[in-house]
Amino acid sequence: MKDSLTELFRQVPDGVTVGLTTYSPAGVAVLVPAEPVNGDRREQLVKAVQGLTTTAGTNRPVFDALTLSYQHVLAGQPGSDPAPILMAITDGGRSGGADLATFVTFAKAETAKRARSATPRFVGITPGADMTLLNQVVDAVGGRAVAAGTPSQLHDAILTLP
Repeated sequence: MKDSLTELFRQVPDGVTVGLTTYSPAGVAVLVPAEPVNGDRREQLVKAVQGLTTTAGTNRPVFDALTLSYQHVLAGQPGSDPAPILMAITDGGRSGGADLATFVTFAKAETAKRARSATPRFVGITPGADMTLLNQVVDAVGGRAVAAGTPSQLHDAILTLP
């Protein structure tokens, strides 16, 4: 995952807005705020990705992270074109924080405020076995979910975003 995200961030053109939000049993955090990429920001993103770790625990507030990410990706983007992409890389599990219905209500309310072309495109990528949750998100807010069970599949999923 780190290698694939690093490659993606190194390839993204200058001026494209990118941010990085994480979640763990400790909570949700914006590691890199959503701002246009340039040379310094690119390195900040790469360093943040290289510092990512996995954390064991039962509280995995995935919908809190998605809600915060939606807020950040939409901030200052009232009519952006093309539409922003919200990419979530997750094992698909959730056991803490907001639930699917709360997230969907929030996402639909935010979408209703914007032109159709500015609706975030959701891409959920799971290296774990649980596609059910991501498919429920996709069914509710649109986008696609990708099962990426191997490093190669994860790499391909990240680098072939819509």
